[in-house]
Amino acid sequence: MAPILTAEDIVRRIAAECAYVDERGGVGIRLKPAAAIVRRYGEQFRRLPHRKQAPAPPSRPNCCKVRVSG
Repeated sequence: MAPILTAEDIVRRIAAECAYVDERGGVGIRLKPAAAIVRRYGEQFRRLPHRKQAPAPPSRPNCCKVRVSG
């Protein structure tokens, strides 16, 4: 299992391992290794599937409520 890293840690790792400077001074990122890093650590940032809430019980109209006089 991959260690728990923050998003900043993952960005730093991608920058360190996947960035390059070409012969003209242009900067780029190697996409395949970067995608592998994202796949490895990305699960910890995904949200859990949204669970459906139970429907609320129907409310009674005012005419059917029990009134207590006192």
